[in-house]
Amino acid sequence: MQLEFRSIEESNKAGEKWLELFQTFWPGYKAWLDANQFANNTTLKDSKAALVKYMPKMLPSYNHLCKLIGDNELAAQFLTGYNPPAYIAACAQAVTTKDEIQLVRNYDYCPDLLEGAFMLTKWNKKKVMGINDCLIGLVDGVNDSGLAVSLTFGGRKEVGTGFGISFILRYVLEFCSTVDQAVKCLTSIPSHMSYNVIVVDKKGKYKTVQVAPDKEPLVTDA
Repeated sequence: MQLEFRSIEESNKAGEKWLELFQTFWPGYKAWLDANQFANNTTLKDSKAALVKYMPKMLPSYNHLCKLIGDNELAAQFLTGYNPPAYIAACAQAVTTKDEIQLVRNYDYCPDLLEGAFMLTKWNKKKVMGINDCLIGLVDGVNDSGLAVSLTFGGRKEVGTGFGISFILRYVLEFCSTVDQAVKCLTSIPSHMSYNVIVVDKKGKYKTVQVAPDKEPLVTDA
């Protein structure tokens, strides 16, 4: 098996490099969305309203990306991150605190579904670097404030109303600088499935946030 990984730097607004990524992977995402009747689950209007309600600071970046892709209502709905089809995945993560704090993660992901893009961006005021997913989401990463984040699947298959976790992690890294700020975001934005999210900041603080579509978020020191 051969896998291609790319490092992409587009440290101002998204442009040609992100658009090339979109054009490469959109046919696969579209097939997945069509197979799961994504367009029938909600509307673009409702999806944008949810984005404005829960992740309002992301709206300028979202609008810019929609301009780049042109007239594509299905893609515009998907890029809100709201109510995507179910994901099933499993990863492992740990925080080590001996000598210096480190966030360590095993990336357990189906090779056929992997974008393989390690992106450095500056869509807003922060530089954000991480593993891209769902075209604008992140499954892990770090920003220039020293905040790092990663996730594992929560082991429960319930699917509810909310955002795909990779979109939420993008929002956290775009607009948070500390663990406390990240926890506030993670506990206020609804996730459509269950995950364990670890956040670590440059001061050495860390938290694990367990999110689920049918339970209140749980914040722990695990």
